[in-house]
Amino acid sequence: MKKKYNRNMKQAQEKVLIAQSSQTQKMIEQIITLNRIYTPDSFARLARNVEAPTLILWGKQDKIINVEAANELKSLLKRAEAPVILNNVGHMPIIEAEQEVANHYLPFLAKSQKFVNPLTDKLIPLN
Repeated sequence: MKKKYNRNMKQAQEKVLIAQSSQTQKMIEQIITLNRIYTPDSFARLARNVEAPTLILWGKQDKIINVEAANELKSLLKRAEAPVILNNVGHMPIIEAEQEVANHYLPFLAKSQKFVNPLTDKLIPLN
């Protein structure tokens, strides 16, 4: 019985993959295009133009983007605070440690309300 179930599952998966093959191809083409546009240099140029105060929260156990990239990111941003490295957190801090993220984000947000936006020379009310 188990072998038949596995064979049926495999056949069902193959049908789904075949049915979605044209969408998958389009997605792959878009990823290839984005990889040509978004390079480390283009990212750095964009990051250097960010005027907003920035809080960098990074999971120490991030296996997708090494935690050392947090300091590199800070060096690119004009108004970034020192990165906050969260222990026992991976690539998605907001999902993995939502309370810890909120504990850092809310005071940052309150403090950031007092900053002047250099593009408008006005305080930015958040309420």
